[in-house]
Amino acid sequence: MTEVDRNHQQHWVLRHIFQCNFHAPVHKQLENGIQVLDSGCGPATWTLEMGDAYPNSKFIGIDVSALFPENIKPPNVEFITGNIAKNIPFDDNTFDYIHQRLVILGLTEKDWQNNLKELYRILKPGGYLELAEPVMDMTDTGPLTKEYETACK
Repeated sequence: MTEVDRNHQQHWVLRHIFQCNFHAPVHKQLENGIQVLDSGCGPATWTLEMGDAYPNSKFIGIDVSALFPENIKPPNVEFITGNIAKNIPFDDNTFDYIHQRLVILGLTEKDWQNNLKELYRILKPGGYLELAEPVMDMTDTGPLTKEYETACK
């Protein structure tokens, strides 16, 4: 199984477990039409499903790797390549809803600080930021995990 396949499968498993694609109270806004960012979109399974489900809204997926499709996508979906840990290339107050999921191991502590600062900068006042990350207990780990944890600080 490739990394892209694993990411698609992971999305479908989470959607099945939670019986939804999001938890923020934005269903009505999505139906009416809002600006949405999928931060760290990977191969864009979530972005594509949401774009198909909510054709009045505009969805933009951003990821450091261009794993997303360019030709087969709903007309209200677009993708850009960018590093969410550095600078997210949008103006202040651009998005009504920002979705970010499962990037916990891809960002260092400093990256997280900058990422959150950037997400709040591009989020419209009154908008929703949905972060879906697992809680990781790193108290009883082996030497390689300790080395990884130290390197991420």
